[in-house]
Amino acid sequence: MTVNTRPFDTTESAWKKVREIHVRLGPEGRVEAAFAASELIREAALAGLRMRHPGWDEPHLHAALLERFYGSDLAARAIAASDGVL
Repeated sequence: MTVNTRPFDTTESAWKKVREIHVRLGPEGRVEAAFAASELIREAALAGLRMRHPGWDEPHLHAALLERFYGSDLAARAIAASDGVL
């Protein structure tokens, strides 16, 4: 699946370069890049929570991250299913 719709904040020349890179990466490389970007976002969000709440322990931070990403209902179900071990 190829996305050809250019984001509004991206110039045509930059978008062309992105598409060229995606072609060069191939399907496996694009999946790896997506996972890397996802991990980067997760770590940035966790760092933000740590800065705003320096007294929170790791389980509390990870619970807050789950809630931020997936909403309170799904986060609560995931935490309950994990017996509180995150």
